[in-house]
Amino acid sequence: MKKILVLCLDLSEAFDCVSHEIILKKCERYGLLGKSEEWIRSYLGDILIGEQYVEIRTTGSKVVKSSNKKILSGIPQGSVLGPLMLSMYVNDLPNFISSVADIVMFADD
Repeated sequence: MKKILVLCLDLSEAFDCVSHEIILKKCERYGLLGKSEEWIRSYLGDILIGEQYVEIRTTGSKVVKSSNKKILSGIPQGSVLGPLMLSMYVNDLPNFISSVADIVMFADD
């Protein structure tokens, strides 16, 4: 008798979850070195060196602002490379699943 196991993961806001450090290490592992690596870093450029903060304006015109925090994750959405980077980010998940069965992955936005 064969058994079927289905695991469905909903990565809410998946593009925002991609760690810059991990995606750059994976690019290196896939042989994207030298000019290619520089190009990927440049592509992520504003995100990699960017910072963000939260600012709240109260009804009394008082402004409360948080401290700046570096952006350490997220890839551009609506781009050609965004889905490719997301695929690179998750494609080795089956390596961490001990199974004797075939593993099929599917992604849909």
